[in-house]
Amino acid sequence: MEKRKRYVKIAAVVLLLTMAMLLISTVKVKAENIPPIVDPTPGYYETSEYMIGNCSVSIIFLESNHTMDPCDPETENWTQPRKDEVLNKTLYALNWWSSRNPNASFSFYIENRTVQTRYEPINHNYTDRGLWIGQAMTSLGYPPSGAWIYQVCDYVNAFRDEHNTDWCFVMFIVDSFNSAEGNFPGGGAPSNDISGHYICMTYNNGQIGIDNMDKATAHEVGNIFWAADEYRDNTYIQGYLNVSNVPHSGYIMDTTPTALWGLSSGTWGQVGWRDNDTDGIQDIVDKPQNVYINSSTIIGNKIQYNGTAAVTTYINRNPLGSQRNVTINKIQSVQYRTSNTTWNTGWSDATITPWNVTRLIKYPNINETRPTYAIVNFTFQVDLTNLNLSPGNYTVEIKATNQWNISGYVSSTFCLNTVVSITNVAANSTVINVTVNNAGSSTVTTNVSVAWRRTDPTQNVTLPPGETTLNFVNWTTNPTGRYEITAVTDLVIIDSSVYIGFNKTTVSFGVGGSQASQSDSTSNWIVLAFCMLSASFIVPEFSKKKKPDDDLLTATEHTDSTENMWQNLARHQLT
Repeated sequence: MEKRKRYVKIAAVVLLLTMAMLLISTVKVKAENIPPIVDPTPGYYETSEYMIGNCSVSIIFLESNHTMDPCDPETENWTQPRKDEVLNKTLYALNWWSSRNPNASFSFYIENRTVQTRYEPINHNYTDRGLWIGQAMTSLGYPPSGAWIYQVCDYVNAFRDEHNTDWCFVMFIVDSFNSAEGNFPGGGAPSNDISGHYICMTYNNGQIGIDNMDKATAHEVGNIFWAADEYRDNTYIQGYLNVSNVPHSGYIMDTTPTALWGLSSGTWGQVGWRDNDTDGIQDIVDKPQNVYINSSTIIGNKIQYNGTAAVTTYINRNPLGSQRNVTINKIQSVQYRTSNTTWNTGWSDATITPWNVTRLIKYPNINETRPTYAIVNFTFQVDLTNLNLSPGNYTVEIKATNQWNISGYVSSTFCLNTVVSITNVAANSTVINVTVNNAGSSTVTTNVSVAWRRTDPTQNVTLPPGETTLNFVNWTTNPTGRYEITAVTDLVIIDSSVYIGFNKTTVSFGVGGSQASQSDSTSNWIVLAFCMLSASFIVPEFSKKKKPDDDLLTATEHTDSTENMWQNLARHQLT
């Protein structure tokens, strides 16, 4: 009695296993024509387009060195306490900007260094700044390949790449402690390359003084990110969003040091801050991804999808600068799920690979190929053996999500039908008979497999049209016992469409002598997906004396583990 219960358990396990192994029938996936995709990552000239994301800042203290030949007379020497004053004031200004708009997620990474030069910068006119800036860049490994400004551009781009930030600029700080004016002859500090790569300041910044260096720095940083001065009567319309400033606003872009710590509505827009739909995400980066399916391939019992996802850009309306549409958005994940009327699965992760893009890294024409997650290729496999599918239309939905949790979607469909079926499995001690039917009108190729243990025989058989019985002989030399046999068909290709028929019938029969007799079945039903039929039966003992209760053997003696139970027995032509 116990061994009969064990047989029932074995049959139940095989029944559940075969129910779970479902495959597709027709899959029609239309590959999309992908339009040309241009790398939208900020490039060589785009180091401060808007105040969203993160920004690295290199602070360089210029120190004259009278041992260089030739050299200027040395009149200034930096001390660490005065450097610390500058750094504290600068840090305050940068943190102030970061805290203005939490939804912009704007932050700074800061490094400082001292670079020696043969010049005493404070004794030269501001218009001569290329002398000591150019020499400082050369000493840092960025020799001239054109005007000195390109040395700065080379350095800023390398610094940005080194610290993996969205934006970058450099601050040149000149010691003016012993200068009566606290400034260059004729003035000039503080100043900057608007929308550009550098800020130039002195320790005193003329009459502004070290006490107000935080305000002066905040003002210059605003300029770097396209905020126009507001101490003039002129109106300036600029910035990525093409916004007008507010002359004489009284806030930080007005006259330093009397300007208040605040931002006009014009400055707010000029640095790129706007959230029209009030969803907490700035409009410039509030953009979905484009998702494309490049191809789909049938691999075994799975559909493999390959595709491309790319971020999209907000239109750059700045009348100045490069005027190129750029974004700091990056694709964080690509996921997929399947559905007919309800979703069969939750979201699963696809494998993503960044595109390699070529970028200018040094003026005028030194390029380098680097990966970018602004554009990625993705791949995944829908394993239909894990889905409880019934006939009908199904959708595979794919979404690509960026760092702001904004997603873009694409979907494809497949249809499940029955084409190939296994209508019967019968066996005796020497032969397994599998009856296969092709209900279609075209010749198809499929694998027909049976499983009962690891040493399954294999034979190649060509099937004529209609219903055909395949004989797999000498299938076992095992001792007496009860066996579970399952027959399966694999994928079928008809006119470039993919079919898999599934017809599963579970029966129980015993083997006596050389004849197999089928018993009444309590489970005789059809599930559409891939073609499978399983049967259980007993092989009696003929050559040795039968022991009591030896008619039923344990599962470990006659069944294989689920991970290694299938063998392809034949590839058949069904017409």
